[in-house]
Amino acid sequence: MYKVFNQHRAIIFTEDLTFCELTDEDSLVELAHLEDVHPVYQKFIRGKIYSRLIFLIKNKLSLFVDKFLAHFKMVEAAGGLIINPKGELLMIQRFGKWDLPKGKIEKNEQIKTAAIRECMEETNVGNVSIIRELESTYHIYKIDYKPMLKRTYWFEMKTEFGNQLKPQLEEGIEQVKWMSRAEVVVAMKNTFESLKELIENNYLQQ
Repeated sequence: MYKVFNQHRAIIFTEDLTFCELTDEDSLVELAHLEDVHPVYQKFIRGKIYSRLIFLIKNKLSLFVDKFLAHFKMVEAAGGLIINPKGELLMIQRFGKWDLPKGKIEKNEQIKTAAIRECMEETNVGNVSIIRELESTYHIYKIDYKPMLKRTYWFEMKTEFGNQLKPQLEEGIEQVKWMSRAEVVVAMKNTFESLKELIENNYLQQ
């Protein structure tokens, strides 16, 4: 299964509907031809009826995904779910929404290096080490009316950093905060759809 977000709406590519609990807010489309992918997506985006577009692909799923991705300029970023010895998660507030620290990967930079660097720059956290790689998230946005697709590589990280956190104000970050699980549950009501499943699977259920 592949999942891409456009704001709060999800575009899902799957060979199996077992893990997709269908509701009246879902548009289910069975595709057989590659050239149909983008027109169906454009119709979904222009409409406001459905919250999810589910492409059911019986054969060669990866080809259909590649066809869809080819319509966007890819931007790669990296970030972390950073946990301290108290089991608290490090979150940032940017433009009024709770988020995880992340940022663009620089040219010729290793993905893991970028993830640690961005987390440190955005929050002033230190002594960070990577535990494991998590699933990537994908979301669509526009720059000067041009469609972009951001892939963010995520890593679970740990730190014993006990000094003061500091938001990177020039990046629009308003707050940096260690959150308990109870606080994270509340924060998830005001975060991005692409992050909810990531946090639920890799922090709240751990």
